[in-house]
This record gives sequence, C-alpha cells and structure tokens, in this order.
Amino acid sequence: MNPYKILGINEQATDEEIKRAYRSMAAKYHPDVGGDAWVFEQVREAYDRIKQSRQAAKAGYSPAAANSTAANSTAANSTRAKPKQPKPESDSTRQPNASSTNEPHPQNASMKRPNKLGQPATFFKRLITLLFHRQLPLQSETSYFILINVLDIIFTNALLRSHAIEANPLANYFLKHWGLPGMIAFKLALVAGVCLVTQLIAVYHLKRAKQVLTIGCGIVGLVVAYSAIMLIRKPG
Repeated sequence: MNPYKILGINEQATDEEIKRAYRSMAAKYHPDVGGDAWVFEQVREAYDRIKQSRQAAKAGYSPAAANSTAANSTAANSTRAKPKQPKPESDSTRQPNASSTNEPHPQNASMKRPNKLGQPATFFKRLITLLFHRQLPLQSETSYFILINVLDIIFTNALLRSHAIEANPLANYFLKHWGLPGMIAFKLALVAGVCLVTQLIAVYHLKRAKQVLTIGCGIVGLVVAYSAIMLIRKPG
C-alpha cells in the first residue's frame, strides 16, 4: 500500500508536513492512549519508508543503485588483489555477452524484489501474519459488532417466547426447520462471516473495513432498538 495514502498526504508534501501527519496519527493510534496497535504499526512503517526513500533521493541514489555500487566496489577490490594477466584480444572479448548482461549479479541474486500485494502468495502470507503474529485490526469495532448481535439474539429469543414472529426470512427458515438453536447458529455464523470479510478487507483498505463494521453496527443496532421497544410495549 502507498505509504503516503496511509499518512493521508500526497507525494508532493514537504518533510515538515510529513512529520506533522505522522505525529498526528501516532498520537491518535498509539496503544498507550488506547489506540489501535495494528494501525499504529502501519503508520510507523509508512513514515520510515517515506523517510528512507527521501534520504536516498537527496543522496542521489536509489536502493538498487546502492546494491550495484557495492557489487562494483567488491569486484574492483578483488581485481586489485590479483595481478593482471594479459589476455589475447578478440571480437568476443570486445563485445559483451548478451546472456551475461541479462543475468543478475551473484551478490544481488538473493535480493529479489518482493511480490506485489495483489499476488496470492503475498496476500495469504500477510493474512496469516495478521491473524497469528500481530494484534488484529479494528478490534474495538469488531467487539461492538459482536456485542450488538448478541443483544439481537437475546431480544429475539425473548420476543419469540412471547409468541412474536421472526421478521428475517432466512432466520425464520432456520427457526422452522431446526428450531431456536438453528436460528442462533445461523446468526452466529453470519456474524463470524462478516468479521472474517472485514479482516480480509482490512489487509488492503483499513478505512473501508471500518466503514463496513460501522454500517453493520448501525443496522443491527436499529433492529435491537426496535426489539427493545416491542418488549417494553408487550402486555404483561
């Protein structure tokens, strides 16, 4: 992901604007102040990448150029250590070999560029890292979403005991065929699916995943509020 987009700035921003944006987001998402640790780590990595790229640009070289420079200096040192031996000149020595120019330098063979984020191998590797090696993103929003859905299940159970009708056609289908446990299992599976989808979206677009959870909390919250009103108005 573009580090400038993570900090919410454009690539023409000055160094002072970059520092200001980083400090603002770090103060907002730092774990010590109750922020999201995953977001804070992404912000810090984005700031480090921008700072390193700008330092390299000011020095007048890129990371790839630095690797080739180091390789050339190593080759030059090895050439000085051995005495030169005269070689017969020929047409093959004057013209560079096409195959040798296309092959990578041995020292740079292990320094391949990583796969882009869109490729499946990198996507699943990053997803596994997020699920098992880091704090999951959007933990607060996910907790609110699960809590509201649990309240919906509790209120629905109370309404069904008072001879109310399930308005959700899918939930009503599970209720008729498998009873109350089947309906509860359906709703919990639906909640788990939404949480998994938002985690997948967060790999690419953290803000969009947060919007999905916020909209989900709003929709289920309206259902819970309506159920609560019906329970209050229910005759004793």
